[in-house]
Amino acid sequence: MGSTHGAKQVRGSIRIRTDTLFDGHGVTKNQVVEIRGDRVVGLTSDRECNQKSRPEYDHEVRFAMPGLIDSHVHTNGYRGGMPAGNPHSAAKDFVRMCLLNGVTALRDVGNSLDTIQYLKKWLQDHAGPRLYASGPLLDGAVPTWSFTRSVTTRAAAELAIKRLKLEDVDFIKIYESITPGVFSYLVEQAHAASLKVAFHSGEVSAHAGSVHGVDSIEHAINLIKADDKQHELVVPQAANAAVRHLLTWAHVDPDDVARRMGSVMKSTGTMLCPTLLVSRRWSLFKDLLATPSLEWAALTMPYHKYLLRMKNKIGYKIGKRFMAAYLPVVDLDKKTDTAVRQGYRRMCETVGLLHQHGIRIITGTDCPNPSLAPGFSLHDEIKELHRMCAISELDCLRSATSEAACFLDQPVGVIEPGAYADIVLLNADPTSDIEQISNISHVICRGHQIDLEKLMSRLRVALEHALRGGIG
Repeated sequence: MGSTHGAKQVRGSIRIRTDTLFDGHGVTKNQVVEIRGDRVVGLTSDRECNQKSRPEYDHEVRFAMPGLIDSHVHTNGYRGGMPAGNPHSAAKDFVRMCLLNGVTALRDVGNSLDTIQYLKKWLQDHAGPRLYASGPLLDGAVPTWSFTRSVTTRAAAELAIKRLKLEDVDFIKIYESITPGVFSYLVEQAHAASLKVAFHSGEVSAHAGSVHGVDSIEHAINLIKADDKQHELVVPQAANAAVRHLLTWAHVDPDDVARRMGSVMKSTGTMLCPTLLVSRRWSLFKDLLATPSLEWAALTMPYHKYLLRMKNKIGYKIGKRFMAAYLPVVDLDKKTDTAVRQGYRRMCETVGLLHQHGIRIITGTDCPNPSLAPGFSLHDEIKELHRMCAISELDCLRSATSEAACFLDQPVGVIEPGAYADIVLLNADPTSDIEQISNISHVICRGHQIDLEKLMSRLRVALEHALRGGIG
C-alpha cells in the first residue's frame, strides 16, 4: 500500500463515535460506527456501547456521513508538456483533490479506456476514490471527442455493446449525435447485457430517451431542446451553445416541463444528473471568474492560470483574445444577461419540481470543465441544488450519496453493515446548514484514514508549480 496522497499505511479496525449520523438515508443521534478492513461491520448507539464497557474511540466527532459521490466527471485532465514517463499525472491530482474534499466515489461518464484501466488499479493500490466508468462515448458519424466510438448502424451498436462488455465497463454513455433508430437498439442491447445507460441528449430528445428507458439523463439544460426561434436576442459569439440554450429556457414554463418529463421519467425510473453549475458558468463568464476555487482547476486544466489573470480589466481585455482558443468568452449585454439568468432560474425550478414529483436527482459536476475544480465543485453543486432548486439539505446530501449509489448498484453512499468503509467526518451538521458540507475534519476511504494535511501540502506544491508556469 502506497501513501502518495496521504493514506495511512495500516488499515485495521476503526471506531467512530458521532453526535449525529447521516447514514445515506436518514439521521440518528449518538451512534458508534465500527470499521474493519474496507467494510462497515457495525452500527450501535453509544448508550449500548457504554453499558457493555468503557469504550475507546479512534474519532469522536459532531457529524458523520458516507463519502460523497460525484456522478458526472471526466477524470482525464491534462498538462502542457507530457510528464516524463507518466501521462496520468494530472488525473492523479484530479482524484487527490476529490479525496481532499471527501469525494470517495466517481462516476466517469466519458474517457479513454486506457486512462480508466490505469486509474482503477492505481486508486485501488493507493486508497483512492472508487471509480465507476463508461469508457468511450457512443456517438454518431462525426465523433465529438477523442474518446468517442462512432456507432451508425444496428450492427455497429450490437458490436459496440459486446466489445464494451468484454472491456469490463460499468455502464455505457450515449452521446448527442446518435440517430433515433440506432439509439433505441443501443439501449436495448445495453440493458440485455446488464449495462445501465447514461444519456446526453441531442438528435434524440431527453423525453424520447426516457421513453426508451435510459437510466440517467445528463445535464438539466438538456431536458428541453435549444430553439433560437423562441427568443429574439442575438447571441454574440454564437458558438456558446449554453447561452442559446438558457435563452430558450427563459421562455418555458417549469411546471409544464416538469409534468411532461416527470411523468415518463417516473414510469421508466430515469434519474437526472443536473450539473447546474457547468451550464451557469459556461453562460455567465463573470460568474465563472468569481468561483472561489478557480485556482485549483489549474491542476487539471492549464488555461485556468490565465483565467485568474482576467479578474482585472486589463487582464480581461488581453485574456479574452487568448481564451478564444479554449472557450467562448461571451460579453452579454444587460438584456441578454437578464434573460440568461432567468433561463437558469427556470431550469433550476424545473429540477426542484422534478424532485417533488419523485424523480431521483444524482449530483454531478462535469469537472474538469471551466472553473469546476475536482472535489471543490461538488460542494458547490450540492449547495446550488439547495439554493436554486429549493431541495432540502437532507435530500441534497442523499443526491450525492445513497441516490447516486442507486445508479452504480454498489455498496457505496451509505453507512450500514456490509457497506464500503468510505466515510466523511465533519465539524458541524450540514443537514441544518448546507455550507457545513465543506467543514471536513477527517476522510476515510477504503478503510484507510487519509492524512488531509499531507494531502493538502502535496497539492499546494503542485498548484504553486502550475501557477508559476509549469503548465500551459
